Amino acid sequence: MDEDDPSKGYPEPTIRGPRIGASASARRLLERVETPFFMFAADDVIFRTPGWDRKFVKAMPEDQLAVLWPYSASRNKCFHCFTSMTWHKLVEVYPDKFRHFGADGWIVHVAELCNRLISVDAVVEHMHYKFGKSKEDATYTEARQGGAAGEAHAYLESTKDVRKQHAGIILKAIDEFRQTGRDHRPAA
Repeated sequence: MDEDDPSKGYPEPTIRGPRIGASASARRLLERVETPFFMFAADDVIFRTPGWDRKFVKAMPEDQLAVLWPYSASRNKCFHCFTSMTWHKLVEVYPDKFRHFGADGWIVHVAELCNRLISVDAVVEHMHYKFGKSKEDATYTEARQGGAAGEAHAYLESTKDVRKQHAGIILKAIDEFRQTGRDHRPAA
């Protein structure tokens, strides 16, 4: 959490620090992951489906190379995604270039290029104000006014070839797993 965010209502442990942007903070959190899988989700979501986490683990292919997303009650978009440290080890989930917007677009595009974007029958409801489900969010408004959306769009447009290269790496690992059973899972 940004050090200037109110801490009321957030569970512990909570990591607080200076505002560094969505990508940088997520990448720092990835350094702490001790499980084979992780999920990116906004702080304004409600997991509506009981056992949603088990559904995601069960839906992950054996090679652990996919990006899974829940049915979102908010226009059925991929705002939140579940993937593996195997994926991250091979191509990193996304570069440290996004202040607020764009990171989900990066990983989703790579998964689509690999035909490995898998929808899971679980509802994760995004309680965002743009859907009329909460009050306006100051961080979102500040990012939009500060040009973060335009920066993200420009970066995504200028790096399509990089995502194609990442898709090639993932597809090669998937094929290798099919051929030999050798996986690319991080060592324990």
